[in-house]
Parts: sequence; structure tokens; C-alpha cells
Amino acid sequence: MRVLALVLLSLTALGCADPVAGRIADARDAGRVPADLVVTWDDHAAAWGGRRIEVRGDGAVVVTRFRPTLLPASGAPEASLGQESRVGAEVVFRGAVDPQQLLPLLDLLAEIDAWDQRPSRGAPPLDTARATLSLRIGGAQSQAWEYSSDLLTAHRLIRARDALTTLLSHAHALASPSVGDAAQLLPDVAAE
Repeated sequence: MRVLALVLLSLTALGCADPVAGRIADARDAGRVPADLVVTWDDHAAAWGGRRIEVRGDGAVVVTRFRPTLLPASGAPEASLGQESRVGAEVVFRGAVDPQQLLPLLDLLAEIDAWDQRPSRGAPPLDTARATLSLRIGGAQSQAWEYSSDLLTAHRLIRARDALTTLLSHAHALASPSVGDAAQLLPDVAAE
């Protein structure tokens, strides 16, 4: 009877596992990055602007910058500080890295449980801007976020941002609508 209970408990636990976690684990075990992997860091807010870094399993790297605006895409005046807006979005870099360079990223995503939304520490800050890490792989997707003001103290999702920024620094430009190079897109970590 105990064996049956353990088997049922194990099957239940397997059924509850996050599909993104399973697909990341499969990719790590195979030592290959799936071409359909998409990892996106997005720290923009309507009032402050920001950027989005997207890295795909085929090695494509795209960086989008957002200009600050107090109006959401609808133009309605009820915009809040943390509200997202696509107004002012501009792709500033397109590049590529060797997909094999993404293998350490898979390890990091697994280490930080990047698919797991963790509760915020304490009360929400006055500035409710969020940084979001989104993952898509094999038809599964997940998203985790932290308040921008908590990134350095939580030291979790910011590690993914740093890994994506490192990949960006290794990316070879394919086409860039704006003048500049990848080094200009790197964050000023000292300012954070």
C-alpha cells in the first residue's frame, strides 16, 4: 500500500511540474539549445522608458528601447508609473550569437528557477515599475517579475539580465536601424 501511495505521489508531482522547467531540463540534458527558445528581459515602464532584450534559441538577439511617455498606447491620460506602453518603441540592435553560447544561459535559468514567480519582499514600493523575464520553449511559456527597486536585493532575475547583456556584448550586428554598437546598449551597472 505504501508503494502505491509513493507511486501516486510521484506521478502527481510530475504532473504538477512546470512545463518550461521540464523543457529546459531536457535541453540541458541533450546539450542543445532548442531553436524555438525565446528568453526576454523587459524593464520598461511608461513613465521611465527602458529596454527589452530578446534572445532566441537560433542565436538571434534583438534589443528594443522605449522612450518615456505618460500616455499608454491608447492615448488615455490615466497612465500609471508601472504601466507598460509600446509607444516610443524602437529596435536599436539586431544581431546574432552562436547558439552554443546559450548553453550557460540554460544552466542559469534552471539555477534561478526562472519560471517561478516568487512573492515580493514586503509592501509594494511607491514606484511599481517591474522587470519581467519571459520564457517560451516548445509551446510552453512562463513569466516572472520583480519590482525594479528590488532587483539588486533579490539578486535573482537581475542575474538573467546580466547573462543576456553578456550575450549582447558578444553578438555580431546583423542590421542596426540606429547608429551605435552593442557596447552602447549595455546597462550602466554602477548607476543601479
